[in-house]
Amino acid sequence: MRMYSYIILFGLFGAANCKHQPELALADTSGTTFCLEIAGDSLCEYQWGSPPPAYGNEILPEPTIHYSCPSVNPNNPDQLVCFKQNFNWPPESSIITYDMGTKIENVLFTFSGLIHGNLSWGKKNWIAFTTGQGIIRIFKSDGSGNHQIVEHSDMNFFSGTGPEWSPSGDHLYYHTVYVNTPNGVICDTSGVVFSYSPIINRPDWNKNNILVGADGWLLSTLDLNTNEKIDFAQWYPVNEADAVSFIEWLPNNHHAIFCKDKGLFRVDTKTGEILQLKENCITKKYKALSVSNEGNFILCEKIVGKQTGPNTAVERSEIWKMDINGCNEVRVLPKE
Repeated sequence: MRMYSYIILFGLFGAANCKHQPELALADTSGTTFCLEIAGDSLCEYQWGSPPPAYGNEILPEPTIHYSCPSVNPNNPDQLVCFKQNFNWPPESSIITYDMGTKIENVLFTFSGLIHGNLSWGKKNWIAFTTGQGIIRIFKSDGSGNHQIVEHSDMNFFSGTGPEWSPSGDHLYYHTVYVNTPNGVICDTSGVVFSYSPIINRPDWNKNNILVGADGWLLSTLDLNTNEKIDFAQWYPVNEADAVSFIEWLPNNHHAIFCKDKGLFRVDTKTGEILQLKENCITKKYKALSVSNEGNFILCEKIVGKQTGPNTAVERSEIWKMDINGCNEVRVLPKE
């Protein structure tokens, strides 16, 4: 297994969307070129307010609006669904859809308190919603048809980041919560169980009925046709921040994109070769992602920060859009 294997190409590929270092580009062993924006680039200097970022001893949530867990509409790449969290007192959470073309925000549901959960938009226009308590509900993108399909699952932002829709949008994959009989479960939109399979964490489902997932520092695929699970990449962690928080297939069904605190990465699921597309820095960390159905861009939930005093700093979650190579990064939400 080769880790972080790449070639630096001078001149020939330098103009290929390399925003901050136009004289350099990266290519993997197949000849596909990518950009690498290292820590310290202009995006690392990004902040939403003054004074300049220089972290102190204490980092706290900002009492303001946070946007998290984006999922792109597979039928319309201009649209996304996400959580909108209001940390002001009393705190509340909303599920919203947002059109990146018209910049219109539509609030579907509002809840009291803060929710740690996940959202997944399926091909049949159903959106799956999970909470930290393991409840799974689904609803149409206009908010209609809202109903619970699973009461107790092991899918939430902290362990599962699921459930995950099948490519057709007819079925969901999720985990059972029962310790003695852990299973991966595939159900329909009414919650009726279709089949059982081994468990794979943080799943994404491709058109070949193969799930890709990550369990901490281990990347795996699960073939739902045969129930064969293959571990294709692993590394030894420096700390908990080195664990994968989200992973999704690219449309070629051969590579996947994943993120963790250390940045954004592309991995070959056949060879385990990993290419780092983006590094983090003190004012930006990647937490969740969603790849457009056509593979033209990536949406990321990014944690950004600012200094508020000699020994304090605050953070908030924002949603950013970039091209499939990790370049040309622009903020989507919040709009201001």
